[in-house]
Amino acid sequence: PRIQANLPEDVLLLQLFPTAEGVHSLEITKDRRTSHFTPIDRKTLSRAVRGYLTDLSKGQSSSPSKWGPQLAQWLIEPILDDCIGKHLVLLPSGELSCVALDSLPTSSGLLSESTVVSHALPGDLSVQSAPKAEVQMLALGAPLGVDLPGTALELKAIQTIFPATAWTGLLGAEASYAQLSAQCANRDIIHLATH
Repeated sequence: PRIQANLPEDVLLLQLFPTAEGVHSLEITKDRRTSHFTPIDRKTLSRAVRGYLTDLSKGQSSSPSKWGPQLAQWLIEPILDDCIGKHLVLLPSGELSCVALDSLPTSSGLLSESTVVSHALPGDLSVQSAPKAEVQMLALGAPLGVDLPGTALELKAIQTIFPATAWTGLLGAEASYAQLSAQCANRDIIHLATH
């Protein structure tokens, strides 16, 4: 309830956690909490995740066989309408933590093309209890100038959470390994928008 009360109006938290019987989804906005259940056995889900990651490792991201659309159907399609006009913060667990859920091909295209999407781990939400002025944030997006749709919007959305004195955002060529190394030591939170 405390996290929910502190959410901005335009944020939708989506926690996904697989079980032996299926994937449970919990949607949290400032005004409501909703849960969904997608029945799928763990073995089938694991096979789909491995298949998708294998396709990506072979450079098949633009047409990742059947696995990308199948994962999107199970995990993203049930909440797609709820994402409209929201900043979606994904909190996947288990093997779903390995999948860039916003890059799965949905019936409406990639989620990242129409919605600002951030990825977090459940422990990341503890920042809500810390005074904002004391938390130092470094955010890097689209490193090495790689074109990643929505990355600039993602960094801009994160920037609204922190005071200007506590925020450093680097995008494109500025988001280099050298900059990460140089600036990460004095930061409490480091966000990498790399999909």
